[in-house]
Amino acid sequence: MNKLKWNIEELGKDKEELELKDNTKYIILGTRKVKRLKIKDNTHNIQIVLENNSSLQCGTTLDIENIHLKLEIINKENSTLLLQLGIKAKAKNELIIINNLEENNINSQIKIRVMGEKNSHTVLKATGVIKENTKKNEFLEDMKYLSEENIFIECLPEILVSSKDANVNHFLTIGTIKESDIFYLKSKGIEEEKAKTLIRECFIKSMEIREEG
Repeated sequence: MNKLKWNIEELGKDKEELELKDNTKYIILGTRKVKRLKIKDNTHNIQIVLENNSSLQCGTTLDIENIHLKLEIINKENSTLLLQLGIKAKAKNELIIINNLEENNINSQIKIRVMGEKNSHTVLKATGVIKENTKKNEFLEDMKYLSEENIFIECLPEILVSSKDANVNHFLTIGTIKESDIFYLKSKGIEEEKAKTLIRECFIKSMEIREEG
């Protein structure tokens, strides 16, 4: 079996938008922020490596359609990750996220919100791996999706913890559009279908990281 040869790209400064490229390893040095992610092609195999004492903050909405994405994250010593994705899915998609905490003093958080269009089918598998003999690591995996008629979303969260010195939190929530929210918006003169659209948009846009001030 041939070992995958990665294209290497160093994120040298904050980016308004990062277009993910297949078979690419993104190296994070220092403190970096990405405001938007874009996926161009249908199939992607991506790595993000947070080097020692580095941090990455990314909070964005992401439109996907017939996408197969495997994203592997490598967290090294004293690194910090905040990855928030609001995903709007069309057609058929498979997303695999593997988050590895390989060394010590790591704070790694992944928060994902997923909604789909009618007749879409999305599978999201997120795996957290805390390596053996590592110490003082913080890990959060928080996944939520909207359950609606004629939309299939399957979330498969998994955590593999081999260290006794780790603070691990793990959430999976299935949400619905509440009648009380629709009633409130209708009382403000908004039609029902428009109200539902606003609720869906707010659900995924909550993952965007806003500038302070």
